[in-house]
Amino acid sequence: MDHQNLKNFRLPKNYRGKPALIIILWNLVSLLFFKLSPQFFYNWRNFLLRIFGAKIGKNVMIRPSVEVVYPWNLIVCDNSWVGDNVVIYNHDLIEVGSNSVISQKSYLCTASHHYNSDTFSIYKKPITIGNKV
Repeated sequence: MDHQNLKNFRLPKNYRGKPALIIILWNLVSLLFFKLSPQFFYNWRNFLLRIFGAKIGKNVMIRPSVEVVYPWNLIVCDNSWVGDNVVIYNHDLIEVGSNSVISQKSYLCTASHHYNSDTFSIYKKPITIGNKV
């Protein structure tokens, strides 16, 4: 292969898991209500994530600077923390076990491209982070 032929790239059907309107709505809610919330409004951010399908346990602390791309693909179990400026790029499921910490500026990504494919096809795989990690 000499190069990718990106004009032939296509996302698989229902790749993002929700219709475009839901994704746009989440982006607006995230920008206006999640990211602008005070640091100590953990329950508020957990509530917003739950509205969009995330499964969030008890005593979970997610900082306002966290970016969650698709909340419906997120599980965070009891007593876990997600630190400042973490990116959760979750085209597939990301599950964080109980009593675990995702530290500042971490980047969790469940998708990539087949770099040797002439159409640069995309694929996704889940990430599971265990308990007490």
